[in-house]
Amino acid sequence: FRLGFGSFVEKKLMPFVSTALKLLKNPCALDKGSTAVCEPPYGYINHVSLSTDTKKFQDNVKSAKISSNLDGPEGSMDALLQAVVCRDEIGWRSQARRLLLLSTDGGFHYAGDGKLSGLIVPNDGECHLNSRNLYTHSTLQDYPSISQVNQKVQDNQINVIFAVTENQLPVYEGLARLIDGASAAMLSNDSSNIVSLVYDQYNKISSSIEMKDNHIEGLLDIKYFSS
Repeated sequence: FRLGFGSFVEKKLMPFVSTALKLLKNPCALDKGSTAVCEPPYGYINHVSLSTDTKKFQDNVKSAKISSNLDGPEGSMDALLQAVVCRDEIGWRSQARRLLLLSTDGGFHYAGDGKLSGLIVPNDGECHLNSRNLYTHSTLQDYPSISQVNQKVQDNQINVIFAVTENQLPVYEGLARLIDGASAAMLSNDSSNIVSLVYDQYNKISSSIEMKDNHIEGLLDIKYFSS
């Protein structure tokens, strides 16, 4: 198997992120009296492309620094779409079962929310990672729609697992129902159950078959039989 790692924060625009210079450098300074130092906000970064180098994966996960944004929802849909469509940059193989784990304790922005910051250009659904594996169009276009994410997930045959905290579980269970092959599960506050969570969700995915068709009702009648 191969492992990769990416992280996301939010569009670096008001009202999602404070654009005050001090807070762009250290968004954790928003909390009065806080001495914490956070990473400057960014849209999405692919830190480690898919590989068998587990040590590189572990080192990058351990050294990942937290950041912060102003509002509750996050830019997770931007990150999800880029991780799905950037096949070469991420390292997706054609002959493999592809799993994408999205872990978060926050909600998500989607198409239309970008207008709050003046982004009227719709998300084009294309890969926009530069040579540093940074999402370059975070502040140039809107968030993707849920149907857009669903289509790209189907096109690239990726199973998405949402690992989220208890307060966000109902939100992502609803989202998972709108994305083919997706599932949602509760992540403990300290993330200690992440391995068992992925194991359980993978078993559910690999042990079930779902038959779907896109026929137009009234023109063709399709029935499924099993023996």
